Amino acid sequence: KGDGHVLNQTISKDKVMIGQTISHYKILNKLGEGGMGVVYKAQDTKLNREVALKFLPPHISKGGVERERFLQEAQAAAALNHPNICVIFDIKEDAEQPYIIMEYVDGSTIRTKLESGPMTVDDAIKYCIQIGEALNEAHSKGIVHRDIKADNIIINSKGQAKVMDFGLAKLKGSLKLTRTSSTVGTLAYMAPEQIQGGEVDQRSDIFSFGVLLFEMLTRKFPFRGEHEAALVYSIVNEEPESITKYLPEISPEIVHTLAKALEKDPEDRYQSIQDMVVDLRRSKKDSTRVSRITQTVHRPESTPEQPVPKTNSTVALNKKMIGYISIPIILLVVAYFTLFNAKVHINSDLKFRKLQIPFSQVSYPSLSADGKWTAFAAADINGKWDVYYMHTGDGVPKRVSYDSSIYVQQMSDISPDGSKIVYNYPNLSKQRLEAIVVSVLGGSGKIVALNPRLQRWKPDGKRIGYIQFLNPKNPRLSLWSVNADGSDNKLEFADSVSVRGRYSFCWSPDGNSIAWIRSMKGSYQEVIVKNLVNGKEKQITDEKSNIDDVCWLKNDMILYSSNKNGNSNLWMVSNDGGESQQVTTGTSTDLGISASSDGKTVLYYQQQRIGKIWIGDLQSRTSRQITFDDKQVDHVSLHPNGSQIAYIGAVTEGDISLGNELFVMDRNGSNRQQVTNGKHTLQNVLWSPDGKYIGYIGLKLNDSPDSSDVIILESSNTTAPLQVVHGVSSFQWVNEKTIQMNFQNSAQSSLYNLETKTTSLFYEDSTSAVPVNSNTMVIYYERKQGREGVYVRSLEYKTNPDKFLPKKFITDEIYKSMAVRNIQDHYFYWSDLRNKFFRKNYSTGVIENLSGNYSGFEFNSPEKVTPNNKEFVYVAQQVNGKFILIENLFK
Repeated sequence: KGDGHVLNQTISKDKVMIGQTISHYKILNKLGEGGMGVVYKAQDTKLNREVALKFLPPHISKGGVERERFLQEAQAAAALNHPNICVIFDIKEDAEQPYIIMEYVDGSTIRTKLESGPMTVDDAIKYCIQIGEALNEAHSKGIVHRDIKADNIIINSKGQAKVMDFGLAKLKGSLKLTRTSSTVGTLAYMAPEQIQGGEVDQRSDIFSFGVLLFEMLTRKFPFRGEHEAALVYSIVNEEPESITKYLPEISPEIVHTLAKALEKDPEDRYQSIQDMVVDLRRSKKDSTRVSRITQTVHRPESTPEQPVPKTNSTVALNKKMIGYISIPIILLVVAYFTLFNAKVHINSDLKFRKLQIPFSQVSYPSLSADGKWTAFAAADINGKWDVYYMHTGDGVPKRVSYDSSIYVQQMSDISPDGSKIVYNYPNLSKQRLEAIVVSVLGGSGKIVALNPRLQRWKPDGKRIGYIQFLNPKNPRLSLWSVNADGSDNKLEFADSVSVRGRYSFCWSPDGNSIAWIRSMKGSYQEVIVKNLVNGKEKQITDEKSNIDDVCWLKNDMILYSSNKNGNSNLWMVSNDGGESQQVTTGTSTDLGISASSDGKTVLYYQQQRIGKIWIGDLQSRTSRQITFDDKQVDHVSLHPNGSQIAYIGAVTEGDISLGNELFVMDRNGSNRQQVTNGKHTLQNVLWSPDGKYIGYIGLKLNDSPDSSDVIILESSNTTAPLQVVHGVSSFQWVNEKTIQMNFQNSAQSSLYNLETKTTSLFYEDSTSAVPVNSNTMVIYYERKQGREGVYVRSLEYKTNPDKFLPKKFITDEIYKSMAVRNIQDHYFYWSDLRNKFFRKNYSTGVIENLSGNYSGFEFNSPEKVTPNNKEFVYVAQQVNGKFILIENLFK
């Protein structure tokens, strides 16, 4: 450097920059340089801290796309707040040259660390879990990094991974990059779709992440090529090298994780980074367990130089001591099982008290630690929901939130010290859920988590736990916790079983464990207890029932809501399992549970559902009420000629629910007759197109949901089933002789012929398909990720599949959830986006808006339309909520 030669322009620039003060940042030295900028270490003279300044290179600082991408990095990274992501403090300009002020990370990149050799398996997994959690945070906010590589991850001096450089991130709603820039990044890490200029999403990051994990373990890449073209070919066409070539003893779990992350087709990869992190955590636990076993087996023994003599007197003394010691141990064991494992009994003098609240539409309540206050969400007379705080004695609610939402998800929860409330707010303008903490005195709240469900304070009052479903296509319960100020958001655990419908969790009194409900076979729930410290879990119920909520009491009893006896009532079981005790009885639905800290006072939500049957006229766009009694009605069907109505209604005997049964009545509500009497749970009633048969799905009380059947009755003789098809989850009539069915735990539709009593598979796997338009077409719902929606296809595809390709029948712009299907010539559906009711003709494609003044009509009502397309029948549901306080629960 001192030979007198002329320095190049870059070095001269660096030399000039060092020592300068830009704004209030004094530049100390250069840290590095890449395609998207030059980075300097600087001293923040105002806050007396070291920072990093990243400048756009001068030769591209005025270019449009590069400048936009540089600014995009700042925008993307500044939206993230995670301990494993480099913090962006600010963005400024100096002489029209923009620069980013970001956290200075004192450490080395993974690339630098790999120069001395591959990492150990434990270190690689440890760092990858941190990197995965950082990417999960980015993906949850719609940000794809697109340039994950060893150069962009720094391991700081504390052994913490930091993800850097979101310069290539594709932020939702941000600048649309050109074709030329769509393949930027480091080639060896690129996913096949990224190389080919295709659509890039979070699964592209997962592929790059898999390459990085392979490299960290082997210091090699899974795809090889002597030049760029060869490497491109290898990534797009060849299988990755097996890591067992370099690490023969590597665990099968890691082999599986790498194989799944490096799949060519994004559909075959992990669909969320969180799923991959869960598998990495599992492999880490397995390797730790194996290590401990190995250490135990090979522990050092006594050395020959220091033998341990064992004389007869020693043996005699040991036996004597064992005798003395065994007596108190036995007494302690007996005392334990007598005192601590004794069954906790419910107090015969317990008191039930209904709280006086001026609302009928309310959500699950929360009870304060002292049992004197409750917080809940409720709707005012205009249907606007807010959170209220009320003393359980005087019944005067105070409004504490002013979001005025159209609805509130689940419940509000009071902090253990009684000073704050956390609640869930649906921010429709940003299309997200927000967990908000607000003072019990009211005022402005603080957002502490995004897209949470069922947020509950940890018993220490410092953190808030909540549930997330990271992959909507395969939802699995994951429990997160966050500080009360919104910092340090972290994953507590993720379940391996998909959730279908119900979910809940609660903390143990010491905060080290949770109880939660797990979906079993996709149709019922059981209560599971998990120790968050050692990872052990135990199933404590075995009831094959629907469970709604759980609450862990101080005496290690767990309250839960279950319909094991037909009604949804409260039950109690030990956190170790065993026999359950029934706490509440009656025909009302007892749900959301909250308790005081001493467990003596319990508050729960009691729900009464009432269904009124209406007939809607599609010509006048009006409706007429048919039933007026306060009965629970869930499913309804109108006879093809409009003369009769079949419906499924609840049947009770005193305070005991006998399930629901099938009824038939005239269209004016008269001549009502109960058709079935078998203590069933019924659903999905449908007349056949000619009105000759009535079909429904039935399940006997306390039977497994796998036992549900399609039952066909002759409408002229309903005393005995005509035919039964076992294990069916849903069905509909195709014509008077054929029904379409979906079986439990099956991804394909089937057709059943009533005359021949034969079943045949119909159309393709992973679809729900029905022949329509006089059997000339097939309409189906596609379940595969990226292709979800309603499609039609000519049945001539069987002879010429290339000519008759599937066509999207309902576009994403107007369709979100199916409400009605008439399988003859029209398809009826509800549009969530437009909030309207539509009909579309299969042949012509003409769409008609059928919206009108249909009182109480909701998109999730099981509506049925007559074949002449003139009328439909629906149930207007009304839900009344009450709060019931239990005092002196235990003896």
